[in-house]
Amino acid sequence: DRLVKVIPKKISDEDIQMLHMKNNIYVSAGLGEAWDIPAFDAKLAGNKMVYVGFGGPEDYATPEDVKVPWDSFEKVHPGYLWEPEAEWASVRMESFVDTLKKVKPFGYRMVPISYARKFGMCAVANKMESAIRELSEELGCWDQLNTCGGFG
Repeated sequence: DRLVKVIPKKISDEDIQMLHMKNNIYVSAGLGEAWDIPAFDAKLAGNKMVYVGFGGPEDYATPEDVKVPWDSFEKVHPGYLWEPEAEWASVRMESFVDTLKKVKPFGYRMVPISYARKFGMCAVANKMESAIRELSEELGCWDQLNTCGGFG
């Protein structure tokens, strides 16, 4: 109980940064989360992540992070207003507890170099340029787009 803290209220950006600096493991219990921005923020602060391997965190988890085991799906809570047949990971509380008991924090804080290569401004700009070129070629306007200085 003294090692896990649940914050049941909204906190400021400054308090979130302080939270990541004072702690060293972030638990993401999302069962089908999209990107999971709070978990990504924790990773950018150099924290280890415990996560359910279904959804966004899978895209940026490192080998040192710890995946909570699960092996089945369950219906998404209707409060999310997703399609009625939507499912997400089904994780037993015991699996989370057992996993958390085994996790050891990093002995250092460091953002993985792969993050800069994959999620840095240059990498994202290159992906955006590629997507824009692909779409504009498909629409037949790449030559016009590639030779103009901008559109007003």
